[in-house]
Amino acid sequence: MSHPGHPDTAATSRLLAALGRDRATLKHLLDCRLCRVRLRPTVEAGNDAIWERLEESILDRARELVQAPEETREWKTEGRLAELLALPAKERRRAVERDERFQSSALAGQLLETGRSAGRADPAAGRERFHLALALIGRLDPEGAGRETAAGLLARAHSYLAESLALAGDRNGAEAAFQRAARHLETAADPLDRAWFCHLLSRLRAEEGRSDEAAALARRAATLFAAAGQASQAAAALLDEIRLLLQGLDPERALDRLFAALCAPG
Repeated sequence: MSHPGHPDTAATSRLLAALGRDRATLKHLLDCRLCRVRLRPTVEAGNDAIWERLEESILDRARELVQAPEETREWKTEGRLAELLALPAKERRRAVERDERFQSSALAGQLLETGRSAGRADPAAGRERFHLALALIGRLDPEGAGRETAAGLLARAHSYLAESLALAGDRNGAEAAFQRAARHLETAADPLDRAWFCHLLSRLRAEEGRSDEAAALARRAATLFAAAGQASQAAAALLDEIRLLLQGLDPERALDRLFAALCAPG
């Protein structure tokens, strides 16, 4: 039974033939609102090259998102990062705001992680990458990236920025950045984003002499990192907690935490 405006069987068969056995791409196109929006102008053009344009503008992109091996996606993201950083400093923000090639959650994550490592030698360079990441995240499509993913990236960006500001002696700026991070954590899905928040805020509280609060945050961070399989970060947070307990003249509790960690499975 036909319905007004619906394609006939032959047209549907042509689409399926173009897709072949690429069921993952078909499912992506059916589920992804962003791809449907991008497909509309191609469909409405109504010319004879529609299937070629469909393959070029939609299928290749969908296959890349759905089927590309993790290492291929990482390689492409690293290439985009190198391309972005090769631009003059004044042009980078405009690039992430206007050029769709630079608007991906993967690139935002790369900016954050490389910003933190670069910031050890050049704090200003690290903060520039954090601000680029914030500008980029603001341009992500919420349907494509996911609101929870974007919230997690924002939380981590503000947490990293807070750490950098604290190390530069800007305690007020750091506190404000942590407050922004906390707001985004309310809708973030990845426990790692909360782990980093707790870990970095713990260190600020320790610098402020708020040892009990710092130790509690460090313990929470260690638990979250361990649950996420981040053993080295969990160990770093645990050592922070033990050091704080020792400084607070509570060696018994510090030893309890140390022995508990050593006896834990895995």
